[in-house]
Amino acid sequence: MATTRVYELAKEFGISSKEVMQRLRHYGFEIATHMSFVPSDGVERIRRDFAHTTGTQTVSAEQKLDLSSQKSAPSVRGRVSVPPVASIPVEEEGLVVTPMTVGEFAERTHVLLSDIIISLLRNSIAASKNQVISEEQVAWLAQKHGIKIRSKNVLPSTSAEPRSYGTRETVGGVKRQPVVVIVGHVDHGKTTLLDTIRKTHVASREKGGITQHLGAYEATTAHGAITFLDTPGHAAFSMIRSRGVQGADIAVLVVAADDGVKPQTVEALKIVQQSEIPLIVAINKIDKASTAQIESVKRQLTNYGVVPEEWGGQTSFVPISARLDTGVEALLEGIILQAEVMELQADLAAPVVGFILESHVEKGLGAVGTIVTRHGILSVGDYFIAGATEGRVTAMINAQGKRLQSLYPAIPAKIAGFSSMPHVGDELIVTSEKPERVSRMASQLGTERIRGMMVGTDTEKQIRLVIKADTASSLEAIMGSLGLIGEKLKHHIAVIYEGIGSITENDVVRAADAKAHLYGLHVKIEPNARQLARQRHIEVHVYDIIYRLLESIESLAEQERVVEKVSKKVGEAVVLKVFDIKKMGIIAGAQVKSGIFSRDGLVKIFRGKKLVGEGLIKSLQRDRKSVKEVHTGYECAFLVDNFEAWEEGDRVECYVQTLVTA
Repeated sequence: MATTRVYELAKEFGISSKEVMQRLRHYGFEIATHMSFVPSDGVERIRRDFAHTTGTQTVSAEQKLDLSSQKSAPSVRGRVSVPPVASIPVEEEGLVVTPMTVGEFAERTHVLLSDIIISLLRNSIAASKNQVISEEQVAWLAQKHGIKIRSKNVLPSTSAEPRSYGTRETVGGVKRQPVVVIVGHVDHGKTTLLDTIRKTHVASREKGGITQHLGAYEATTAHGAITFLDTPGHAAFSMIRSRGVQGADIAVLVVAADDGVKPQTVEALKIVQQSEIPLIVAINKIDKASTAQIESVKRQLTNYGVVPEEWGGQTSFVPISARLDTGVEALLEGIILQAEVMELQADLAAPVVGFILESHVEKGLGAVGTIVTRHGILSVGDYFIAGATEGRVTAMINAQGKRLQSLYPAIPAKIAGFSSMPHVGDELIVTSEKPERVSRMASQLGTERIRGMMVGTDTEKQIRLVIKADTASSLEAIMGSLGLIGEKLKHHIAVIYEGIGSITENDVVRAADAKAHLYGLHVKIEPNARQLARQRHIEVHVYDIIYRLLESIESLAEQERVVEKVSKKVGEAVVLKVFDIKKMGIIAGAQVKSGIFSRDGLVKIFRGKKLVGEGLIKSLQRDRKSVKEVHTGYECAFLVDNFEAWEEGDRVECYVQTLVTA
């Protein structure tokens, strides 16, 4: 039985896991990932290839095989010659698809600048020579003008010499650290895992134990530097989770062994699968679970196409206890090994391309955004565009609170200098000079917006809300959840105003004028606003946890729904006999022909087609016993308020009243 993994062989000989995988595949072995077990004959083959003729030593790092050569390598420094290995295919010629200016596109493709600008204009894109266009726009232009392109992921080499930053270097590009997203169900230990990795106490500071924002953290581990994205676990943050995955190279799905796969686990998994990035499963809380429960998690995930390597699949499963720091080192090693196989690189000479992870207003800095870049070096003073806004970098602060002058790829930082609030998920691209305003909409997208988001069309029956939150992603999560609440309760919810930042006097005035309810998430109430709210009799609801805010609004919607009584016919009977019982009154003996007769029912009495009376049943009996209801085919007797003029043959309809909310 195979007991040696690919990465263990790589360690043994001081080579990369990718080299081992390539060689094994060349020899005909089916190897999925660096965590795959290698058959014993495969292990022997690798050891023969890399051992000295004495069989007692292994090759050193500088004696690694050149896998790009098709010829057998001659013996060098005592190294034996080895069989040839299939080379890595050389990229075919063509334009590399990467963000660039319109002028650069013209130079590289030899297409007239005027033709390019006209093509963009016809596609509703106004761009000058120095305007940066996105990868998608570059690819579209190339296709339109018949330019052959190379893969988006191929980075142009600007030099044959090694280039480096920090301690990471590679030939033909810069090796960068991986960006890893942590996803999974709420309370399955995502933040505790990051807490353990970073040796800080983020989990204890989160309100209600829930991560409210997407944060980015750079962790230095014994296996190398890793950038982690921590995504919120609450259901309201589905879109934030999605954006976190879009900005990552590798995903770690955390599943609690004692709780198993939950709906949010499946949701996060689907986002990862759609993003087509490598997945590692961390089975957490093994200190609280049995072996059977751990195996159960594996079986559950196979239903969603995630099969452990030991079962013949391609996914690494790592059992951990984040709380006890058990198995975390193995998880980190697995992440680094996966990144090694992926050969992640950044082109420092390329235009800066980044990803907005979070945005908010910060005192002294204005609108700021958390960003992770993929290519280029971002510097203080750089001009940039980001979605519908733009600006100039005035400050950069890393995860440790240190101000930076330059930011390298894959390292998270908070940047200031936006002309208006950037949207979470927007791509940030550096321009060579001060950009013109991308869209007149940008001036309307700042820290505040007035809008009318309604569920339904009946404006007379609606809940009006003014919403303030600390960040753009929190605000978006609230708005998305309000739509679900409105649909669930069939009630009209109108958000007449939404904004980011503290609750101000203007917010109170808006709420008072519109007869709206004022809500805030993670925000403070300015003293003057609090005083004005008391004067205007406006109650301000501020919460630290999103689901508490949503519960409050849902409760408010329940209370304000219009309740109506509706009568519904439930049965019909025919009077067979009439009894006059002393001290009780006139009783109708009848047989139920359809439906039921209820003791709480209202009856209508028809003689022929004429309505002769109606009233509430005050007593219902069957076989001389008081009952709540009588069903089809059975005989019964009943007394009715305000009606005693019964005759045999009367037709009686029974109705019950129900409360219906409009």
